[in-house]
Amino acid sequence: MFWSGQRIFDEVMKVVEANKDLSSKAKINPCGVDIGASSVERIEDNTVAFIQGDRRELDMKTTDYKPQRGFFILKRGVHIVHLNVAVKIPVNAIGLSLPRSTLNRLGVIKSETAVFDPGYEGFGVQTVYIPIKELRIAENEPWFQFMVADAEKTGQTYKGRYQREGL
Repeated sequence: MFWSGQRIFDEVMKVVEANKDLSSKAKINPCGVDIGASSVERIEDNTVAFIQGDRRELDMKTTDYKPQRGFFILKRGVHIVHLNVAVKIPVNAIGLSLPRSTLNRLGVIKSETAVFDPGYEGFGVQTVYIPIKELRIAENEPWFQFMVADAEKTGQTYKGRYQREGL
């Protein structure tokens, strides 16, 4: 069962002390919370990624995007979006971060890989691909809807390399 937006806000987002002035960063919806970006990096086209077992490497060539006059101005390409709200997923739940339909309607493609396992704590990131010439998005505009659903207790929690990321 999916949690209400208010329950997510109260139990998953407020527990992390790094969320100063959380109410200005998140908008509560019936079954989720809209969240935005704290920063964005463009992964240059000549970047090489390597995955083998526990080894993860990204020979990353990036360009950092800082808001200009209140907007992120992103050029065509792949971008890593650092979320502006930290979460702490309970051991009996799973978190999902999905693109707001506005991004889909405007031609932005988002990677659907953001699953937050039980026990994960941190700010998290999302990958988006912008196939159009440019995306201008206000720095306080929500990009994603964060949702939480009940999960069976497995006795295991997230212990990966990204635990406490951004904290």
